Amino acid sequence: MQWKDIGMAFRVTFTNTVFTQKQGLQPELQPELQPELQPVLQRELQNETLYSLTLYHLDETPLNTRELSLKMNQKEISGQLRKVIRKLHNDNLIENSISGSPNHPAQKHQLTITGKVFLTFLKEGKNNKS
Repeated sequence: MQWKDIGMAFRVTFTNTVFTQKQGLQPELQPELQPELQPVLQRELQNETLYSLTLYHLDETPLNTRELSLKMNQKEISGQLRKVIRKLHNDNLIENSISGSPNHPAQKHQLTITGKVFLTFLKEGKNNKS
């Protein structure tokens, strides 16, 4: 637990130490990840979209765009998948396996630490919902 006095108001932050130790995150980093992802997390918990399906597939192993498309039973890479991948990159949930060279032939998408935490929250939310 962390206490922060901000004048007339105060903030109390609870940290799940079991989770942070399991993921290897610093305790002070973990609480900051959840609030910025909360609206997206709530939307994905209500209705699973291509956004969360892409994260689930990348949890297993890094994949290129073509491999992701095949895992989702698409005949070819859809424009929607390209948009979702771009949004996941912008949200800092996935990154390129070869940084600095986005068009490299061996380029794959992989989860970032933030992406792994987001996916863990998503899985926990689904388990609590069931």
